[in-house]
Amino acid sequence: DLKRIHQEVGKTMIYVTHDQMEALALSDRIAVMDHALLQQVGTRNEIYDTPANLFVADFIGEPPTNFFDVSIGQNGGKVELTCDASGLKFSTTPARGAQLKAQSGNKAIVGIRPQHLSLGAKTSAASLKARVVINEFLGERTILTLQDGGKIFRALVPPDCRVGSGEVVELMYSRENVMIFSSSTGDLIN
Repeated sequence: DLKRIHQEVGKTMIYVTHDQMEALALSDRIAVMDHALLQQVGTRNEIYDTPANLFVADFIGEPPTNFFDVSIGQNGGKVELTCDASGLKFSTTPARGAQLKAQSGNKAIVGIRPQHLSLGAKTSAASLKARVVINEFLGERTILTLQDGGKIFRALVPPDCRVGSGEVVELMYSRENVMIFSSSTGDLIN
């Protein structure tokens, strides 16, 4: 009803909520605050796709963003992001890789949304393998809780997913969906 009223009235409205899903559903623009400090202002797509920092990336989206503490390294001239807790390796776009080459040997935090991890046939997308801990069927979707080494994370997959606990699965992801945050400031590295 609020969305309909806003569209009918055609006036600027300010709506305050702690429910991030409600904010995404109702708003044209969102201001995210933490402890009375403005973290980011933008359209719902800007906030979701390019969160300014770890707080925004964690706060916006359901299920929450997966985070991995990584070491920045190089393999064959390409930047590789290796999870410290498990050895999972993430790759990034060539442009972002070129930007990170100078930071080889440093730490960072990789963020990837559960929606951006998918099961399926091997494509040109990057991939990683993990063991299924829980298959949580929710009717219209399934949440897989996965583990690799000491790292637990989630993937959002279609409801017909039939993998069981203990099975090892390969998950595809697009390099464009890998978010990289500074481990010292928490800010997104563009």
